[in-house]
Amino acid sequence: MNIAWQTEGSLYKKSGMDLYGEAKYEFSAQVSMGVVSFIDSMEKSSVRADSSASRGKAEIALFDAVFIIPLTTDISKEDALIVAGKKLRVESIHQRWGLRGRPGHYEVGANVWV
Repeated sequence: MNIAWQTEGSLYKKSGMDLYGEAKYEFSAQVSMGVVSFIDSMEKSSVRADSSASRGKAEIALFDAVFIIPLTTDISKEDALIVAGKKLRVESIHQRWGLRGRPGHYEVGANVWV
């Protein structure tokens, strides 16, 4: 399948736990990827921020990213991706097929990781 790879990202694989029980990550590879969705925005919530009469609303930070990644990439849930200066955590992976049942690509969903 011919895909126009639009950007590259760094893939970090989970390599175990440290002394404090936190996950350790090691660099795995540079990955070519196509961007399906990369939404980084602030929106007003439907809930008021305070109980005063200001009628102010709280702001919610929204982020959602969906990428197309080659099948040759060894990627799994909870891996880390760094794309366009954002540190992301892989939340979902779906294998997609090309036409006539040929192998296609992975569709990877990720969220900001703080």
